Amino acid sequence: MKNGTLGGEADLMSQPRVGIFWVVEDQLIIDSVPVSEASEIDGKRDHDASHWNHWERVCDSQKNLSQFSYDHFPRGRVIYDAKADRFNIFADKCILKNTYTLGRLHHAMHLPESKTRPNSDAHYRCHKCDSKFISDIDLAEI
Repeated sequence: MKNGTLGGEADLMSQPRVGIFWVVEDQLIIDSVPVSEASEIDGKRDHDASHWNHWERVCDSQKNLSQFSYDHFPRGRVIYDAKADRFNIFADKCILKNTYTLGRLHHAMHLPESKTRPNSDAHYRCHKCDSKFISDIDLAEI
């Protein structure tokens, strides 16, 4: 991936993206930026958004989700590794084993198939995959 100025807004829209996402039922909820606009630390390009902070905005637009904590649904993050010239999808196992959902994510985030790798990450575990899951909402009520 080359650094530099791109040709305009159309280029930004078709550029691969990095960011966070959830899968809620069959819906992809994504907050992302073009890779050229992402923050870079140690050769990794990433979106500054966190699931925890962005969930409030998701709930503002989809009120039915406000009863759930940010980590209730399967979620993940796409990061670009500039040194390896590779996009890494770190996600809940529920997402990684669903090829249809992965395909939709690739399409929505303009990820090049040959340069993208799925990775499981213990950090991204939904209420179904984590036998010890306790939501932030439940903790607040204790």
